[in-house]
Amino acid sequence: MPVAVTRTKSFSSRNYEARVGAETRWVFEVADCRKFYELASKRSVKFVETPVDQPWGVTEAMFEDLCGNIFVVKSSRPKTGSTNP
Repeated sequence: MPVAVTRTKSFSSRNYEARVGAETRWVFEVADCRKFYELASKRSVKFVETPVDQPWGVTEAMFEDLCGNIFVVKSSRPKTGSTNP
């Protein structure tokens, strides 16, 4: 007798194991992730992760479209001690 396997899709950004092989992420680079978050939130974009400063020097946020697809928006942060011309 065949056994049915049920898979659930988790949108938790921290549940990496459940996401492997289950989805594709599009990453959009913007000048300022936090500003994008503020503007898009005002336009009712559903964010599943607010902007987070990652240790590798970027700020990332994640939003979801009407079909449940997750997109990443990111911006680079200036390196500590760097000066802008």
